[in-house]
Amino acid sequence: LVLRELTQPLFTESSSGIMEELDNFMHDPMHLARRECYYLYYEITGTGEIKQQIFCRGTTLLIDVLTCLSFWMVYDEDLECRVHLGFRNQADRILQDIEPLLAPASDSRTTVEVSGHSLGGAVGYILAAKLRKRGYRVTRVTSIASPRFCATQGSAERVESLLPRNNLRIENENDFVPFLPPFLYHTGNKLYLVENGTT
Repeated sequence: LVLRELTQPLFTESSSGIMEELDNFMHDPMHLARRECYYLYYEITGTGEIKQQIFCRGTTLLIDVLTCLSFWMVYDEDLECRVHLGFRNQADRILQDIEPLLAPASDSRTTVEVSGHSLGGAVGYILAAKLRKRGYRVTRVTSIASPRFCATQGSAERVESLLPRNNLRIENENDFVPFLPPFLYHTGNKLYLVENGTT
């Protein structure tokens, strides 16, 4: 299920698209309050269990760069800690769009899994924590190459306390994104991939 088409390519042959997007943002900051693009997958098993999987995309649009650069810290009422403003806002947009589409949190047959890449990895962690606060049975969270999004080590521990035990943050030693922003903190269990010289 795709709620919004990706109509703004990130990489263009000219710089006019970037300048136009920055100009739009400067004149209308609420331009960021757009609908989000993600995928929602449902599966009903033979036993009646309803599996719901949410996939959050990485940086694709020009405006996503501004989302990543909105790294001032804000206190979030749901999480009860301070996190990256841009990633929090994107998680809130997805939550607003997706919650009406999910099976009710009170339905014991349902589970939710969340995964994301890069920007979507950080957003996925925040989204999963917010869903669990609302009573959804989030059973797994997986991020690949996620940037940092917690203001302090205490904030990271608070977010982790809201996550399922089955959470995994995958990083590659040759990828710089997981080290950004350098003054913030990660949360979750880490799987660190290193190059050992073999093929």
